[in-house]
Formats: sequence, structure tokens, C-alpha cells
Amino acid sequence: MSLDDFLTGTAANAIGSFLGAYGLFALLKGNGKLEEFLTKLQRPELRRERRRAPKDILFGIELGCPAGLVHELLGFHHRGGEKEFGANENDMSWAYRYSDALVYIRFNSTHSVKSIAIALTDGEDASFYFPDHMDLPPLGKINFADLSGEEGLVSFRSGLKACELFKTVNVLPQDLHIFYTFGALSPKFPGCLREVEFDWDAKREELRTPLKDVKINWMARSSSYEPEYFPWDLAFD
Repeated sequence: MSLDDFLTGTAANAIGSFLGAYGLFALLKGNGKLEEFLTKLQRPELRRERRRAPKDILFGIELGCPAGLVHELLGFHHRGGEKEFGANENDMSWAYRYSDALVYIRFNSTHSVKSIAIALTDGEDASFYFPDHMDLPPLGKINFADLSGEEGLVSFRSGLKACELFKTVNVLPQDLHIFYTFGALSPKFPGCLREVEFDWDAKREELRTPLKDVKINWMARSSSYEPEYFPWDLAFD
């Protein structure tokens, strides 16, 4: 085959592909189905369970609970991961998605629960209650001013795609070895995560928004004083 024949064939194929695509779009537009077709090409939405999260999910699952029992209580997880950044190679995590909450559970090297976190979604007006001895409004109503009686400071952390305020506290005496992280997570694209708003002054490293106006949209229980985190990308895939 000569070079001229090759170029002629390539041009003919390109023109044919263009005319075929143009014809398809014209046909879809004429039938009123173009928008439906383009919608199918977009990234699928987060698949969440229609059922609501168990109201006692934070306190019904004890720290140290074996993974097998978690599976019996909650069923198969919607997302699982291993070898988290900075974690033991045998550590793993499970995520559950409900209509009113996203749940993230981390396990240690013996596959026992080392932390459990829950984040509110924007789909429903849900509230998750704390034990009476904590004397706090439920998750869904609580703000950072409600934590002013607890030791510790409200801190700020940020990355390329999200920023948040958080505070880690220990509630005595009942929860001597249990620590709670409360957070206001604000991704640039929140997905199904319940949105929060606050104004952080990066130069002065201080919060401009009154604490009472910053709603908490996630919290975690763990056996370590190290601040927990909630994976913002769980609101998308």
C-alpha cells in the first residue's frame, strides 16, 4: 500500500466516524433523548442504602469488637481497604453507607475495632444520641460551643481537597480509655456529606466564625488520643 492510499483510507475512516457520531447525536436530539444519553456518560452517583443507620451504631459496637461480629451486626461492607497510609500492613477498614449517615470502621492488626466514625449525610435530618453521662446534644444538633467544657483546643487541618476543624476529648470517668474526635469536615466538593461552614484565618491561625455557628458533621470513638479522621472521598464512591 502506498502512502497516498494509506492517508486516503485514514481520512475516509475519520470522516466516516465523524458523520456517524454526528448522525447519532442528531437522532438522539430529534427523539428528545440526547440529555438522557449524556447523563449515562456521567460518573454514577454514590450508592447508598435506603435504610437508615442503626441509632446506636456508635455505642452498640464496642472498641475491640472482632470483625466477624461487626459483619454479623451490620452485614457486608460497601467499601473495604487495607494498608492505609501509616498503618500496619495487616490493618484494614470498612465503610458502610446509609441514607442518613456514612460509617467508617478501622481495625487493628488482629482485626479488632480500633475506631468507629460516623458522618452525617445531606439526605435526611438525622440525629444520633450520646450516652447520658456525656451530657451533649445529639450529632446533628451539636456545635463546637457545646464542647467548650471539655479539655482540648479546636484545631484546624487542611489538604488539597478538604479542610476541617476538629477536637479530641476524653470523657471521664466512664470512658477512661475512650477518646472522641468531633469534626466539621468541609471538602471542596461535599458530595452527599452534610455541608458545614466556617471561616479560618490562615495568617493568624485562628477561627473567625463563632464556635456556636460551626456545626459538627462527624465524630469518632477510638482507644487512642491521636485525632481520628473521616475520609471525605467516602461521600463520592
